[in-house]
Amino acid sequence: MNTVVKNNDLKGYRIRGILILVGVSLIWSFFAGLSRFLNVLGGENFVLLITPGSDYYFPSVELFLKLEMFSNFIFLILYLYLIFIFFKKDKRFPKFYIIFLLITLFFSIVEYILIPTLPLNFKMIDYNPWQELGKSIIFSLIWIFYILKSERVKATFIN
Repeated sequence: MNTVVKNNDLKGYRIRGILILVGVSLIWSFFAGLSRFLNVLGGENFVLLITPGSDYYFPSVELFLKLEMFSNFIFLILYLYLIFIFFKKDKRFPKFYIIFLLITLFFSIVEYILIPTLPLNFKMIDYNPWQELGKSIIFSLIWIFYILKSERVKATFIN
């Protein structure tokens, strides 16, 4: 039996059930992304990799890292916006979240294609492109399907 509890103010359903996982995932992803972003910017390796004349400098790596940092910054802003409209229960959230998941999946595919083109001594030791791409595809498919099919989502995001 599917029981859904309404707010007293009749502005839609409360954020409950599996929908809570979406909110937690957004918040967790924002802080994890912020941590990675600040660690990379604060690390001396980043400066060495993008400084011409450094022993570790490669033009292709510099371009890749700058694009990666720029896209991560944009993703952080998008996470904040999604968190805001999620808790506001804005009717735009489902559509924007699906678009965001598809953009994230697109960037995972682009990264999967670009990583092998980087110099051998730069490639990330802990990076498994198949695993990262697989996780991204599975995560996106699960949440897109849930957002599209869930009655709770349709009843919650109405403001």
